[in-house]
Parts: sequence; C-alpha cells; structure tokens
Amino acid sequence: MAAVLGAALGVAMILATRWGVGFMTPEAPELGVARAVALSLAGMIAAFVALLLYYLFLRTALVPFGLGLVVGFIVPAFIALFSASGLVKPATTRR
Repeated sequence: MAAVLGAALGVAMILATRWGVGFMTPEAPELGVARAVALSLAGMIAAFVALLLYYLFLRTALVPFGLGLVVGFIVPAFIALFSASGLVKPATTRR
C-alpha cells in the first residue's frame, strides 16, 4: 500500500509540473515560469513532508513508499522526455 501511495504522489507531482508548464505563454513568459516553478516546488515540499511523516511514524514502510515515489515520478518524466524529443516515432503502416 505504501508503494502505491508513493507512486500516486509521484504521478501527482509530474502532473502538477506539466500543468504548471501550461501557464507559460508568449504574452507573459515570466509569470508562467514563476507559476511552473511554484507548482514544482509545492510538489517537492509535499514529497519531502510525506517522506518525513513516513520516516517518523511508519519507518518500515519508508523504503516501499520512497521507491514508489521515485518510480511514479521518474517513469512518466522519461516517457514525456522521449515523446517530446522526437526520438521515438509512432509506427507507420506500409502499403
């Protein structure tokens, strides 16, 4: 259960980061960057607080929670990275 909660928090962090990037517009790029940074920082603080609470109260579940958190954040981040990089192209059918 701790790993699932960690993965859910990791996915929430990546979604918040992607949502924050959507605030960047050509009309007000500084405001968009500030919002993206604020959402990213809020996610990191939430992860730190969750890890601290697991460390203080549920030490035996800290490792599964931490692994879930890392996997829940890193896997979607790599998927987004590769899809945005253009290295992975969708398969096309030949006629």
